[in-house]
Amino acid sequence: MKLKLPSFIVLPIKKSIMVQFYQQLATLISAGFGLVRALNVCRIQTADKRFQEMLTKIHNSIESGASLSTALEQFPDTFSPFHLGMVRTAERSGTLPDILQNLAKFEEREMRLLSRLKAALAYPIFVTIVAFGIVILLTRYLCPLLTAITQILGPEKIPFITKVLIFMGRCSTDVRYMVPLLLLIVLIVVIIRKVSRLRKVKYFMGRVKLAIPTLGKLYKKVILIRLCRVLSTLLNSGVPSVISIRVVDEVAENLYFSDAIMKKIIWRIDEGKQYAEAFGESKFFPTILINMMVVGETTGKLPYVIDKLADMLEIDVDVFLANFSSLLEPFLIVILGGVTFFILLAAFLPMYTIMSGL
Repeated sequence: MKLKLPSFIVLPIKKSIMVQFYQQLATLISAGFGLVRALNVCRIQTADKRFQEMLTKIHNSIESGASLSTALEQFPDTFSPFHLGMVRTAERSGTLPDILQNLAKFEEREMRLLSRLKAALAYPIFVTIVAFGIVILLTRYLCPLLTAITQILGPEKIPFITKVLIFMGRCSTDVRYMVPLLLLIVLIVVIIRKVSRLRKVKYFMGRVKLAIPTLGKLYKKVILIRLCRVLSTLLNSGVPSVISIRVVDEVAENLYFSDAIMKKIIWRIDEGKQYAEAFGESKFFPTILINMMVVGETTGKLPYVIDKLADMLEIDVDVFLANFSSLLEPFLIVILGGVTFFILLAAFLPMYTIMSGL
């Protein structure tokens, strides 16, 4: 029997499914299928039940006379403003198959980038889970022994770290401690989720993420890669410069980047300035990006040039992740050893006290 997630937990549709959908839809339309018939084939072929339900509603909306972009607007969590902007452009220009292929390529590159980032985080997460498991197991079995020692020595002779370990053991075994602790954790998570949705908090956290030493640089490169990919895809698909830069701003996931940086660039481009000039006024963007934009605008190959820049930045990210993983491994081993040492020290100190008194 399949377990169903609660209704308030909505998982995003996998990027691999989105890539397959765009490629399949583009191929069917190019082969002469009508949009309604092509969507019906995509709906039958997809293995994801939730996405199948979405395609059914999209199919029904188009049958009722709605455009594809209007039908996709029903699912803003799946089809971002970037996707909708691309589809609207395709509908106006009659180049839907080409633009769908561009969307598929964009989503595929995003998927590869995210998979590399997830792979880099897999080891730290694994070590953290192992450390947490060791703490629970050791405290669970040592707690009864340490409680008995406390009764022998008396609470005043028990070292502080041993008292901490005993408390942790009780929290992991005694219902009287576990229930309030779990309720407190749930309350903290709910409060954090509520607060994190506030615009001021989003703005502040966006700035903090970029300011974190070392990791902030990685995050900045990921933002630049996404910006270059989106901009290249839009310009390649015939979307005007002014509209393209607005779509880039809409899909920015960092509110500080969107409000403090991109808004100013949009004003400059609205005033008639070139991309290189508008981006060059901000210290956020590296010199290589500005120089590449100058070359692209001079040669008339701006989409191609910034797409190649994204490739270069991805290589930098790959090198960074490889070095970061190799440096992080010994650091995490030290932490794991420290946790184990703390538990053993807390367990053996009272025993040493008893043996010293013999």
